Amino acid sequence: MSPLQNPLLISLSVVLLFFPNPTPAQKASSETTLVSVSPSEETQALLSWISNLETHQLFFPNPTIPPCNFPAITCNGKGSITSIKLASSSVRGNLHSLNFTSFPNLMHLDLNNNSIYGPIPSDLFALSELTFLDLSSNRLSGRIPAGLGSIKSLAVLRLSGNDLIGWIPISLSELMDLEILLLDQNQISGGIPAEIGNLKKLKQLRSPKDTNHCIKSLYFTPKHMSHGSLFSSR
Repeated sequence: MSPLQNPLLISLSVVLLFFPNPTPAQKASSETTLVSVSPSEETQALLSWISNLETHQLFFPNPTIPPCNFPAITCNGKGSITSIKLASSSVRGNLHSLNFTSFPNLMHLDLNNNSIYGPIPSDLFALSELTFLDLSSNRLSGRIPAGLGSIKSLAVLRLSGNDLIGWIPISLSELMDLEILLLDQNQISGGIPAEIGNLKKLKQLRSPKDTNHCIKSLYFTPKHMSHGSLFSSR
């Protein structure tokens, strides 16, 4: 599909055309509404990423509404994107053309069950407000980046069902608000770092269970949790 035939690109382009930079009076008026209509860096970042995707099934039927009103996107009162939910959207492509630094208020990112490939980009570590990250059931490759440990607000991290390799980074033990950590169905080596036992809010942990060299991870239990409550079977 060419960019000119892509319905989502057309929708976002129309938004940018009909919602130019506001005048001071328009800015004052928009402060009383929940949705900002001015074109933003966030909109441009989404537009650029979508134009680089190989395939997707994203469709927003009304091209006259701002991006914040799209079903897959949620914004705060100032019109800044806080949630992107594109699970099971037949998205095929990588994440390197998505400029994560353009989403300073993003709290929820769900790209589960698509065909996203390649490594997890380092730009993602700039999402300091992110609490929910689901990249499971894709085709991500490479190592689990240690930089994920810098997103201190993370409560849910789902990376299951990819082609990730290497060791579980010790830096994940710095995510003190983490409640769910899903790493199963990857090619991860070794056991779970003992430091993860310090995560007092951790309620659910799935780790690789299908190879002998990961067997000791089956018997790892944080001090504050019982063995049965830590691991959930699929």
